[in-house]
Amino acid sequence: MKGVFVRGLWGIYAQTNELVKRRYKMDADIKETLGNRYAPPFVTYVYGDENYKYLRDLGVKKKDLKLISKDPYKFNLSKEQYRHKLEIYKLAMEDYGEFIYIDWDVVAKKELPNNFWELMGRKEYVQANLQQYKRRKCQWRKVESRKVPNGGFLYIRDKDFPDEIIDCWENKTKGNSDEPAIARAMDDRFGGWMGMKHYWKNHEPMFCNLWKYSAFDKDYLKHKRGSVCFIHNQGLPSYRYVKKEDRI
Repeated sequence: MKGVFVRGLWGIYAQTNELVKRRYKMDADIKETLGNRYAPPFVTYVYGDENYKYLRDLGVKKKDLKLISKDPYKFNLSKEQYRHKLEIYKLAMEDYGEFIYIDWDVVAKKELPNNFWELMGRKEYVQANLQQYKRRKCQWRKVESRKVPNGGFLYIRDKDFPDEIIDCWENKTKGNSDEPAIARAMDDRFGGWMGMKHYWKNHEPMFCNLWKYSAFDKDYLKHKRGSVCFIHNQGLPSYRYVKKEDRI
């Protein structure tokens, strides 16, 4: 069986803080995704009856939804918001064995090639765009501590890796982000930071680009020309990347 795209929906409509408020923004991204003719089929893992009903009312079919819990969240929305993603990684691995977790603000720009999953399978068990932050994210590293895999487009085909990410979240990294936990799990397997060249060759997906803050310069990124099917807009309105005629 070839892999599947999976997304997640959790949270409540509240103004508590910026993290909790993200549930409002997701509505716009969800509608843009559902109205984008280039978006490939996907399965959504959902926390909460109301969130499930929200997607059903937008026309999402039951077969494309998996209700994880009747409650809208399992982890603290202010302190462990992105722990929900890790739980979805684990469930998706159990259900499918090969998947790409894709954020709602990762926008499809064109159709996938017919051999998409075969090409993804030629690289390593985990693939994600390498992003460079302004602040240190990998406190355990002596070098390249600002570089982490971006969690917006995450390919996994290793049955143990989601558990390793969860272990890193719970025991080895600090903060409310899945990305340092993913980075630490990769570093632990490799025996430390693997370096830019190795990451590019084995873990950088050719079909997705970051709108900004890629850790790779234009000499690297030019090799993706013609292959990119997705852009992670990282805060830009989704409609910036969807043609007017393709919008809802």
